[in-house]
Amino acid sequence: LDGRCSLELPQGWRAEQSYGDAGAALYPPDPRAWPVEIVIWSAPRGAPQTPRAAAMAHEAAIARLYAYTRSSATEVQRADGTRSLQVIGRIQPPEQGVVTSVFEASAGSGYYCVVGTFCLPDQVERVLAGSLAPVAGSVRISPQPGTAAAFTSPPPVPTPLEGNGDTATTGGPT
Repeated sequence: LDGRCSLELPQGWRAEQSYGDAGAALYPPDPRAWPVEIVIWSAPRGAPQTPRAAAMAHEAAIARLYAYTRSSATEVQRADGTRSLQVIGRIQPPEQGVVTSVFEASAGSGYYCVVGTFCLPDQVERVLAGSLAPVAGSVRISPQPGTAAAFTSPPPVPTPLEGNGDTATTGGPT
């Protein structure tokens, strides 16, 4: 991500650079689990540098493509003082069942950052504890980001897809 952030993957996870300098898909050891995606983009000039503003920008990108409703938002503060907003929402893709979007949004150094994934509505707690929290808790926005091209809006939102009884994602942040 061109030095704009750093993260430490949990053991057994693998990273794939899938959105150029804008983000990456992170795959857990269990091949049945959804990938966790990280995206980072330039905050609009004059916009608040807050987790809430980053979350709202991400939700706006989702809502442009799908029927989306926020279910909850919880402020999270890590042991190192880093703050984020953990958001749970419901997405209704065309001709598919409802899926849950879970993500943590943060902001700093002129960037918004979102770490998130999808899950079935009855798997939220398991996904939060087993996938999202370990990855999101290790992300740090760099105080002096790299020189990558500025992204003024979030990259495209992924499409939840049916497959082998599970749902997978492709194409961008969650």
